[in-house]
Amino acid sequence: MVATALCWWEEFLFVVLMVLAGWLLLPMVVVVVVSWIMNLKVRKALFVLDSVALVFLIAYFTIGNAQQRCDADIMERHLAKKQDAMLAAINYTHQALAKDSKVTIEFRHGRVETFYINNGTYSAIDEADLQQKMRFVGLTKEEMRNIRRMLRQAGCIGITTHADYTELWYRRVGFGLYLYRFYNRPIPADEWDKMDCSLIPYNDTVVFEYAGGAIGGICFPGREEYLEVRRKN
Repeated sequence: MVATALCWWEEFLFVVLMVLAGWLLLPMVVVVVVSWIMNLKVRKALFVLDSVALVFLIAYFTIGNAQQRCDADIMERHLAKKQDAMLAAINYTHQALAKDSKVTIEFRHGRVETFYINNGTYSAIDEADLQQKMRFVGLTKEEMRNIRRMLRQAGCIGITTHADYTELWYRRVGFGLYLYRFYNRPIPADEWDKMDCSLIPYNDTVVFEYAGGAIGGICFPGREEYLEVRRKN
């Protein structure tokens, strides 16, 4: 199954599973051990409850860890499945924005987590003037809802528009961020070898990107191994 970006309900489910696991598992371990030693009749019932807690814990780490991994192979499979939805989100966003507006929008738990305008007028997100920023770039509340919905359908969490390409934010893992770059025009072949190690050219219009967080300058994890496999194929 292709992993996708977390929806709000998935993250809520993970939190619930962790709380239940922590609430049930540790106390039950203590009680089961004590009851076993004391040969109490309730030990079987407690063992069942402890087993349920273990199931919750295993489910959390199994699902949660799958959602927190990312690499070029995962991005390639996701692109094959969601490319139409991704392009639809890009096209809609550009059509909704006022001419020459460039923005970065990230959603989390169904709400705007990041919103800034990439032309120096505004920088950091400020909930108090979010509506003002939206009006400045020509976005209505309905259009913002549509962008959020279309990004979710594309399995992405955010979008950044540029003059020559658009970035779709795919997944955060730790302090890193995995993105797709969709170029407006095919990339010349001689430009491929000039790309730095944070980028992986997938084809002449799509590039995989890794942003390493605050320290920056980090190569895309597994880049050379992925490119070597592609060269052999």
